[in-house]
Amino acid sequence: LISTPARRSRIVDAERPIGDVANERTWKVYRKLLKRGASIDDDTPAEALHELRKTCKKLRYLLEFFRSLYPRKRIDKAIKILKGLQDMLGTFQDLEVQQDTLREYANQMMEEGNIPSETLIAMGMTVERLHLRQQQTRDRFAAQFNEFSNSANRRLFQRLFRPAN
Repeated sequence: LISTPARRSRIVDAERPIGDVANERTWKVYRKLLKRGASIDDDTPAEALHELRKTCKKLRYLLEFFRSLYPRKRIDKAIKILKGLQDMLGTFQDLEVQQDTLREYANQMMEEGNIPSETLIAMGMTVERLHLRQQQTRDRFAAQFNEFSNSANRRLFQRLFRPAN
């Protein structure tokens, strides 16, 4: 039997220690999250909050996937901190989708005709309530993001993930 010599992997990072790869990737997404979050103000479009939510999800996937590489209490705390921000952004996005869906239904029902005015009024009132709840959620964003990005939490993320250069 003839064996072929083993080749070096062409997969990026395949031969690097997993801890180094985990730290580098997690740190990169964390810093991206901080940058995106810090750029959000009262005039920022809702889409930017949705993009921030997606960045939170990516970070959460990394934390969960590489969880076993880190001290349990510290990684659990990092996940808990992130979850608070992620939950708030998820609520904001859910309220956005619910409003859009109700508007679409109302438009569709109007195009089809024969819709009672009471139904349209009720749908409009529901959209307004959802919008109010969404605005209240958005008003909490700055405080929630400040909590996530405070100096103690930054130190936690640095101790866990900042690559040693």
